[in-house]
Amino acid sequence: MPAEGDKAWCYIFTEVRLRRADGVYRWWLVRGVPSLNAAGKIIKWFGTCTDIDDLKQAERRQTLSTEILGILNNPPSMDKAISKIITTLKRETGFDAIGVRLQRGDDFPYIAQDGFSKEFILAENSLAVRTQNGGVCVDKDGNVCLECTCGMVISGKTNPTNPIFTPKGSCWTNESCARPDRPIEDTRLHPRDRCRT
Repeated sequence: MPAEGDKAWCYIFTEVRLRRADGVYRWWLVRGVPSLNAAGKIIKWFGTCTDIDDLKQAERRQTLSTEILGILNNPPSMDKAISKIITTLKRETGFDAIGVRLQRGDDFPYIAQDGFSKEFILAENSLAVRTQNGGVCVDKDGNVCLECTCGMVISGKTNPTNPIFTPKGSCWTNESCARPDRPIEDTRLHPRDRCRT
């Protein structure tokens, strides 16, 4: 520790995660310096707490981006790279399950997933609405009709006033579109809601 005259002095400089009064946890930078009496004993501390949660989130996003780019720059195969990216995203976000759908013909099956049961994948893998004879249903414009929330996102038919969608149409929660406490018209085609359990 640096010394000032005969008296040694110290300071605190640390990052901590604390819960605010509203229950939200955030990262804080805590800095403090002591006030010493004539005998050199600490009698009180002076300091500041600075909310650095946005900075910590930006650091995490940068680290995650670097890791994903590393996976993409050295993939054993594209399928394995996507699977590894999903596992990385699941670990970093703390989500229970993550899946990626890509178009295969007229449908959008999961090409990779982590955290979903086999039963769920079997039930939810297809989004295309089928006719009684197994054909694909199309709308008046010739677009394939896709079911549930994933179908809305892929089709670009999300409602920007619905709080489960981002302004650009991504879905950020696995809750259904309509709930009693959120009386918003459910415009999904054939809602399934199996992803909520």
